Amino acid sequence: MRVGKLHMEEVLPQIGLHCNNFIWLSTPYTYIGKDEASAIVISLPKLKYLDLHNASFEKETLVMILKGCKKLVHLDIMNWWGFHGVDAEIFELASHIPTFMYEG
Repeated sequence: MRVGKLHMEEVLPQIGLHCNNFIWLSTPYTYIGKDEASAIVISLPKLKYLDLHNASFEKETLVMILKGCKKLVHLDIMNWWGFHGVDAEIFELASHIPTFMYEG
């Protein structure tokens, strides 16, 4: 499902509540702040696929997602903007994700 920033904090809790098997979220070209990341982590515990290509977020936001979304098998942050480079901390936190797409 593709969701933009406009109502992410309202929509994701409803999806989590009513769609028990929700596993794929695509929200490209969106700003992901701490509130949005928190909504992703808390509302979608079974999330396996997360597409954030061309999205804007800070390193702390990505760390929050990586620490909270333990079932991810696919994470796409291609062409992200908001901080420079994927570092050792990010690689370590993403090491459990078989498909981690990160060139920016």
